[in-house]
Amino acid sequence: MNIFLKHSVLGFYLILAACGDEHQHDHEGHDHGEHAHEAPHGGTLVLLGEHGSGFHLEIILNKEGILDLYVLDGEVEHFVRIAQEELALQVTTKDSESQSISMTAVEDATTGESTGSTSRFQARTEMKDVKSFDAVLSSVTINGIVFEKVSFSYPQGNE
Repeated sequence: MNIFLKHSVLGFYLILAACGDEHQHDHEGHDHGEHAHEAPHGGTLVLLGEHGSGFHLEIILNKEGILDLYVLDGEVEHFVRIAQEELALQVTTKDSESQSISMTAVEDATTGESTGSTSRFQARTEMKDVKSFDAVLSSVTINGIVFEKVSFSYPQGNE
C-alpha cells in the first residue's frame, strides 16, 4: 500500500509538471500584455468602450440570412441583459446600397430572458449570400452606459 501511495504522488507531480510545461509553450512568442477573446458562438466580436472595462457584442450572420447579436461583458465570459427591445443597424454590403436592419429582442424561456431583459437580438435579412459587410449600430445602452454610432466590419469586427 505504501508503494502505491508513493507512485500515486509521483504520478500527480508528473501530471502537474507536464501541464505547467505545456502552458508555457502556449504563450511563447506572444505579447503577454494583450489577450484575445473567443466569441461563444464563433461569431464576430465588436468592442464597446475601453478594453477590460467595456462590453462586447457578438455578431453572427448565417447562410439563411438570419443576423444574431449577443451582448457580452468586457471579457466575453458572461451574457449581459439589456432593457432595449430593438437595435438599429445601418448595413452596407459590397453589392448593394445601405439598408436599415431592425434587430428585435429574443425571448428565451430556458434562460428566463424576455423582451426588456435579454442579451440576444435577431433579424431576418435578405443577406443570404453575403460574406462581409460594414455596419453602424445607432445606439445601445448597457448598464446605463450609452454607446452611439458603433462602426464595425463583418467578419473582422473592430478590435
